[in-house]
Amino acid sequence: WLKKCAGGGICSIDTSQKIHHKFFKSISILISVFAFAVAGAACGGSDKKDKPSDTDAGIIEDAGVDQCEAGHFGANCDPCTCEHGTCNDGKDGDGKCSACDEGYWGENCASKTVTCIAGTPSLGVTGDGTCISCHANTGWSGENCDVCEGNYWGPSCNQVPTCSEHGTPSLGLDGTGLCTECEEGWDLEKNCAELADGYMLDKAGNVYKTTKIGDQTWMAKNMAWQDESVTCYANTQEAPNGDPDFIKNYGCLYTWGDANKVCPDGWHLPDKDEFEALVAYVDAHKTSSAAVWSLLYTDNENNLSLGHDEFGFSALIAGAYINGSYTEFSASETTKKASFWSVTELENNNFAYFFGLGPNFGGKMGSSAKENGFSVRCLKTEMQCQHGTPDTTTGHCQSNTCEAGYIGKDCNIESKCAHGTLDSATGHCQAGSCESGFDGEDCDIAVTNINGQIWMVKNMDVTIGADGSSLTCYANSSSNFVEHYGCLYNWYDAMKACPAGWHLPTYDEFDALLTYVDAHKTSSSVFLALIPGTTDWVDFQGQGGDDFGFSALPAGYANDYLFGKTAAFWTATLGESPGTPEEDWQAAHLNLSSNEVEWDSDSRNSELSARCLKDAAVTK
Repeated sequence: WLKKCAGGGICSIDTSQKIHHKFFKSISILISVFAFAVAGAACGGSDKKDKPSDTDAGIIEDAGVDQCEAGHFGANCDPCTCEHGTCNDGKDGDGKCSACDEGYWGENCASKTVTCIAGTPSLGVTGDGTCISCHANTGWSGENCDVCEGNYWGPSCNQVPTCSEHGTPSLGLDGTGLCTECEEGWDLEKNCAELADGYMLDKAGNVYKTTKIGDQTWMAKNMAWQDESVTCYANTQEAPNGDPDFIKNYGCLYTWGDANKVCPDGWHLPDKDEFEALVAYVDAHKTSSAAVWSLLYTDNENNLSLGHDEFGFSALIAGAYINGSYTEFSASETTKKASFWSVTELENNNFAYFFGLGPNFGGKMGSSAKENGFSVRCLKTEMQCQHGTPDTTTGHCQSNTCEAGYIGKDCNIESKCAHGTLDSATGHCQAGSCESGFDGEDCDIAVTNINGQIWMVKNMDVTIGADGSSLTCYANSSSNFVEHYGCLYNWYDAMKACPAGWHLPTYDEFDALLTYVDAHKTSSSVFLALIPGTTDWVDFQGQGGDDFGFSALPAGYANDYLFGKTAAFWTATLGESPGTPEEDWQAAHLNLSSNEVEWDSDSRNSELSARCLKDAAVTK
């Protein structure tokens, strides 16, 4: 039961064999203790007296060789100093980190906090927590990618500011991306992306100030745009001190042909009427002695410092380029002036109108050869065409596009002339142009001339009086009563029913009519001479001669009383006839009835017909 080691010593005891004798059993125990002791020495023991105790921390024995536990290093197996990484341990290790856990850096992998804000941090054993590089396509920069530079802004260093190219954006970490200020003419509230009120752009995008004068919006500075299609004449030879910035200050001088090319979309070269409308408005609202001083710029030596510039037009005397020479500019010239081309040509196509402003010229229109060079002020195009096809360049209507019944360059004048020669400026008829049988400013009133008296041939049918008041129009039961017979009025409304230039006849004026008709009639009676031969008269159908075109119709009285049998006309005369009492409640009227013509009077609240007579008699 004793077993030998490979080297010959006793390494163990086989206690599996049963020993029944108590003696041998005791001996067996003693021998076993001895055998184990011997086996420990024979099977790899050492007799070195300075060997560390097998209870020392970090040291293990492996096949008789001392080793360090994981996380320990060196001859004494000291603990590693690597906190968050892989330690270089073992007897030959230095106890430092060979690699750091994710997110840690430094020699001992002890640091996790990085100063790199918006980039790739330097990590690992050799890292220091700063940025290796900043994130691509961002505005971050600096050692820690914590500086928002260039065209970037805000806590996230956004790439694109919202401020337009016409403004200065708020940038950096504390920025907003919005504009802090704009170039001249741009609206800060719109982030400098839209023009502010009172400014416009030329075709190259240059900003010009504008001014509102009445209903017109004008450039407040001379046009200076040019490209290869136009020639810009600059009066530098005559400018004060040979001003090299003449174009910047005074704009270009253009021929008439080029002047028609330079206004941008939405603006146009003004016509003669538009310049004259400018002068009319200025004349009506100026405080200066003349329009020229109200429109000239102030505090300019070449303007003689006399300009008041009341309306912001700010005209500068830029002179002119005439017959190949600069002129009308220097202070010594009596002809000096600012001249602005209009689009309006003269009948001689080689000439066009211009608007001039000068101390001796005043403020008015003139004309010049088209090859001469003048300044240009564009006028904002307002869509004024109302009843036609708009011309987007001028805002007026295209020629010959007005709807029926409208005239004018804006097709906004109602053509009211019915039977005469149209006045294109007013839409009414030209004075004295009415055809025979018509009168009024629109030649739309059918009339008859009876011995120099101009009578309307129809009864009045209006509901608005000449003074603008409302009139009550009474009608009998016929479906087209008012259209055919006119209205029935009380006397008070009848007195207001006639238009300007006409009136309700007096007793005397009616009496003069009857006297003339009686003397010159061809019909058998005055009654038949004054009524038409129509079916309107129930008892006299087809019998009327209407000798003088008076055409009296039997409108009767209100409530169908004597409708179809009597024509009753109010006069302006109170009472029945001269010599009778002029009672307050009565007025005279003329009755045509039963082949008779007679005078009567009635309450002024009664309803009768009204026939108007022209104020001024016409010589026969």
